[in-house]
Amino acid sequence: MSRPRLIALLLALATLAVYMPVAGHDFILYDDGDYVTQNAMVQAGWTLAGLKWAFTSFFSANWHPLTWLSHMTDCELFGLNPAGPHIVNAILHAANTVLVFFLWLQLTRNVSQRTSVSHPNESPVRASSRPVSATRLRLGRRLLRNKGLENETADESNAVPIVPENLWPAAFIAALFAVHPLHVESVAWVAERKDVLSTFFGLLALLCYARYAQSVHPRSSIFDSFRIRSFWWALIFFACGLMSKPMLVTLPFVMLLLDFWPLGRGGPLASVRGFAGPLAYARGSVGLVVEKIPFFVLTASSCVITYIAQNRGAVEPLANVSLAYRLADTPVVVATYLFKMVWPSHLAIIYPMRPVIPPAAVAISSAILILITVGGWIARKRRPYLLIGWLWFLGTLFPVLGLVKVGDAAMADRYMYIPSIGIFMAVAFGAWEMSRRFRFPQLLLPAAAILILAGFTVATEKQLAIWRNSETVFGHALKVTTDNVDVMLNYGVVLENAGKPMQAMEIYRRVEQLAPHAFPIGTAYLNMAYACADLGNILYYEGKPEQALEQYRRGLQFKPKSSTFHDRLGIVLASLDRFSEATNEFDQAMLLEPSNAAPHLHLGTALADHGDYAWATNEFADALRLAPGNPQPFVEWSKALLRQGRDQDAVAKLQQALQLDPDNFQTATFFARVLASDESPGIRDGAAALALAQKASALTDGRQPLVQDALGMAYAETGQFDQAEQAASDADQLAEAAGVKPEILTAMQERLQLYQKHQPWRESFKEKKEE
Repeated sequence: MSRPRLIALLLALATLAVYMPVAGHDFILYDDGDYVTQNAMVQAGWTLAGLKWAFTSFFSANWHPLTWLSHMTDCELFGLNPAGPHIVNAILHAANTVLVFFLWLQLTRNVSQRTSVSHPNESPVRASSRPVSATRLRLGRRLLRNKGLENETADESNAVPIVPENLWPAAFIAALFAVHPLHVESVAWVAERKDVLSTFFGLLALLCYARYAQSVHPRSSIFDSFRIRSFWWALIFFACGLMSKPMLVTLPFVMLLLDFWPLGRGGPLASVRGFAGPLAYARGSVGLVVEKIPFFVLTASSCVITYIAQNRGAVEPLANVSLAYRLADTPVVVATYLFKMVWPSHLAIIYPMRPVIPPAAVAISSAILILITVGGWIARKRRPYLLIGWLWFLGTLFPVLGLVKVGDAAMADRYMYIPSIGIFMAVAFGAWEMSRRFRFPQLLLPAAAILILAGFTVATEKQLAIWRNSETVFGHALKVTTDNVDVMLNYGVVLENAGKPMQAMEIYRRVEQLAPHAFPIGTAYLNMAYACADLGNILYYEGKPEQALEQYRRGLQFKPKSSTFHDRLGIVLASLDRFSEATNEFDQAMLLEPSNAAPHLHLGTALADHGDYAWATNEFADALRLAPGNPQPFVEWSKALLRQGRDQDAVAKLQQALQLDPDNFQTATFFARVLASDESPGIRDGAAALALAQKASALTDGRQPLVQDALGMAYAETGQFDQAEQAASDADQLAEAAGVKPEILTAMQERLQLYQKHQPWRESFKEKKEE
């Protein structure tokens, strides 16, 4: 095996070893729902409807069909097991690491013999005690030319045996890319598949472009088959990258940078002199721009499509976030990214926007960026990699700097996945040249590189542990950021899901106080609306519908065109037996968002509770039509059928629900209860009920009172009354700790008494007619 291939293999294995802990991570509450766990189209896997949806929808304010197809493939292979997509992300990151290595090997294969990476007073020939004869030089050159490794336009007087001086800088660039903590977010977050996937295609495009650009010699033309294939493969991979994530739109500009260094197609950067120099230089390189017209067409098309997708609510207008704020924030954000590359601490899933940007921060950050830019320009003659690396960093970061503001985050670690390569390249080649120029001890540079990589690896492992689940991610973000309303809202939901409603309510009350002061006005309204929604949810489930109603109406003031708020109002009004008002709210929700299945589902449930089963059936059917992968309409439909005494039909609906989502513990729990306790002997099936209840208990770690209650019913139906008694006792204790409604607690205690007498529980789900 050649040395480059061995290094590539070691890089891939080391990257996988570092990132293997992600196999034990959960999905994250934030965005993973949109991309996988609550996306019926994705969960259905590869279907014709899903394929059409992937290429035609702007769901989640993006158009990235290949990303959707990759998630669908995950669901085909792994279902909803989070280990699968996490491992796929790690494999893609390892592949990207290898591609970074081979890309810089390819780009700089002829640079090692130029003065751009060696001291001008130093001989470009590798130090040796023996002189190299002219015969050996000519023989070496002929061998290189035959293998396609020599630029045939090179001056024969400069011909030297090949020296792999670019091998270790390329390996160091790839190793930094592999283990830098800023990349953890892109790899450990399933929803960020678009990062690793788009970069995979982007690096392939650059690699093909480098082969295309380096195939030029006096006897070739653009119509040579090798050049044509390389060019069109670069274009195809670029298109695939854009269809994975539009952040790649600046890749044609990266190609232009690489034309000047290290490809040397635009002439030496040192020839650009004076104020008029850059313009004249650009005019002389117009051919380089012309050949990239197909790439620029794809870039323009992607920009238009992305703007249309994100302009449907994701893009903040200037009225919300002013142009002056954006311009002031940009240098501060860039300087912060640079600092985190050197010292990656206090990393968070969401960084809050600053309500006010200190002028001193703007001045200092701007001065730093100007100094780096001027320094790179001055050093362009002998060290062009410094300027090219810096411009790579700035250029690829430009789409996400916030000048076009999408969302309410100030910055994001994942945005550094591609831009960091430019800085890594400048550091690697800079260190390599310094070691040669100042004659460092032979082991000093490798030792320093190992120490740096070891430090970043340790930091990455710590950062990976933070991404274990939603609670660790948002809990850590709360510790390392200040007044982070978005994080607080998500952490509140995490606490709700963990059965800690009072702690969640404290978080939401804090959001109510902070939101108007923490963000620009548009985002403040949005976060106030979310806080009201979350507070309303807790109050409703705590049995305080009037207070919940107040919160939902307040939230509607902040977000008046919200289908969700009208839907929630309908649910609460229906529970208060204000049926006509509830129906009106559901209608409003449907008008605002015709494709939303939730209002149809909740209206159907309210109609069934009201006794209008025919209308309810129509609404359940509409909900299934709009969300064919959602099992909940089948569950609510089954409950309506049970009330009508159509138990056999209800069982069929529950079976359909479980087919759609076998790991839904709520569905399994209710189904187990029906099979264990139904008055009709033809419906009861103790063995099936016990299997479902045990699965639901395993899914919830035995911590859900209603699950343990159903487990007790199933044990009793199979005659295992000791186990039934234990499960019922556990359910009783869990229910008391959770503060469930008194009537539910009383029913649990009645069942426990029956099991103690070795009697199973029986109940009728049929609606009782009033006499």
